[in-house]
Amino acid sequence: MRTIIPGNGGLSLFPVLGLVILAGTADCFSQQSNTVQGAPFPTITAATAIVINQDTGAVLGAKDPDTLRANPSTTKMMTALVAIERAGAAGLDAIAGPVSVKAAQTYGSTMNLQAGDTLSLRDLLYGLMLPSGNDAAVAIAESISGDEAAFVTLMNDRARSLGLSNTSYRNCFGYDPFELPDQCVPPYSSMFNCGHYSTARDLAALARAAMQQQPLFARIVQSAIWTPTTWLDSSRAPRTIVLLNDNLLLSSLPYDGANGVKTGLGYNAGYCMVASATRSGRSMLSVVMGCPTDEARHLESSQLLEWGFAQLGRGQPVRLPAITVSVAPPTVQAGRDAAFVISTSQVDPARPTTVRYTMSGTAVVGNHYSLSGVLGEADIPAGASSARIDLHSFNGPIPRRGKKATLKLLPGTTYRVGAPPKATTTITSGR
Repeated sequence: MRTIIPGNGGLSLFPVLGLVILAGTADCFSQQSNTVQGAPFPTITAATAIVINQDTGAVLGAKDPDTLRANPSTTKMMTALVAIERAGAAGLDAIAGPVSVKAAQTYGSTMNLQAGDTLSLRDLLYGLMLPSGNDAAVAIAESISGDEAAFVTLMNDRARSLGLSNTSYRNCFGYDPFELPDQCVPPYSSMFNCGHYSTARDLAALARAAMQQQPLFARIVQSAIWTPTTWLDSSRAPRTIVLLNDNLLLSSLPYDGANGVKTGLGYNAGYCMVASATRSGRSMLSVVMGCPTDEARHLESSQLLEWGFAQLGRGQPVRLPAITVSVAPPTVQAGRDAAFVISTSQVDPARPTTVRYTMSGTAVVGNHYSLSGVLGEADIPAGASSARIDLHSFNGPIPRRGKKATLKLLPGTTYRVGAPPKATTTITSGR
């Protein structure tokens, strides 16, 4: 029996595959399978699928997770991971470009780059992962490696280092070589999908590594919307385009706790999705490949995540770590520095904790002071108990009473706000 799946500009045929339930321990991607004690794995239309405990890596259930599949824009998870690792913290806000004609004219989904544009690597990464810009992928590859081919070599090297034995890349953005016939030539024409493929198991492993190892990756993929601030056209005029995330679990088909990661669609691949969610300090990750529609991949991802949380729900509840904040000194002379320290009551040795906050008070960020890092978010590194945000006050006239800058912690899905939930420093003239 075969199921017809609509793709881009045509039809693709997928066999109806069997179902297997897997259980795992910390060795999440073991090939051994056993029946999970509990509710049966959900009935889904996806050709292949997997659900893992993102915290431990344990496989909770799967459907043909090691079957080779065309790897559409889910490819971009590797593009983003390699780019973030290669650029390093200092390079993320470096300006990339001018964007080449090749990048601007790349086939398929786009963030709407034009030849000659310049923007930061950070903004390109949001254009890559939210609207799934193929143009952003090529621009990133050229910025990091000089050309796409050299960057794809880095992608394949990184796949090997992660143990993704059933993954191979031929381009940096994920369209099926069938849709790009000039890429399907010997010796690639004799390979599965002309050498561009992955599996549900490998996509889960990749997503888990990227989410745990790179806080910026995790921050990007949980963003429903982003407006680039560094984007200039070839005449150096600003371009303002709002980027929306194709992951509807973050917006119009909301799933409680959803925080990533990537959709994909291709002629051979069908509709695919890697989805992540966190509830009560526990994180779940699902992969579906070869769904018949956009709605199906979202609904089945929600179904699998819910099923996964139900399996974890049979254990003891997890108490979230308490996050607090302090500041020193409480009074700072204009032109000098203070430091906010965000602390956690439980050290997580495996992953960073991203804490959200707001700034308020009579002192205004950008006018009276600047802050280190990304405004509104701080990452407590894996294995660490705190993160530091430096406040640098600007020289200038300050009233006798001073100007107050208050950092207030916001609730999160992986932590609870403890006491004190906010801290204030006062900028004075020093007179």
